[in-house]
Amino acid sequence: MRFTGEFCEDVLDSGGGWRLAFVVPADSTDTFRYSDLELRDALAFYEVFGFVCCAGHIIEEGEVSGRRIDDDSWQVSIDVVTTPQDTQFGAEPLNFIIDEEFSLE
Repeated sequence: MRFTGEFCEDVLDSGGGWRLAFVVPADSTDTFRYSDLELRDALAFYEVFGFVCCAGHIIEEGEVSGRRIDDDSWQVSIDVVTTPQDTQFGAEPLNFIIDEEFSLE
């Protein structure tokens, strides 16, 4: 699953965004749940992107869970802390809390 957001239009490079992604196995039935180090197995990551830079964070603290609503929709709850892979630009850990319904693309 992938969640994408836009940055403020006033950012120096006039755009960019962020992406929070993780893998849900194709054979998942009606629910999934990953916590702490299981998030690394789910290839969970957070990425900031734009014209000026791109910064990645790994996710290995917190929990991601989901419940299938129908063939194309999931209720997904995310409560994770990211760990920056590169701190040269002053990147710090971030906390994401999301509880929403998402449709598969």
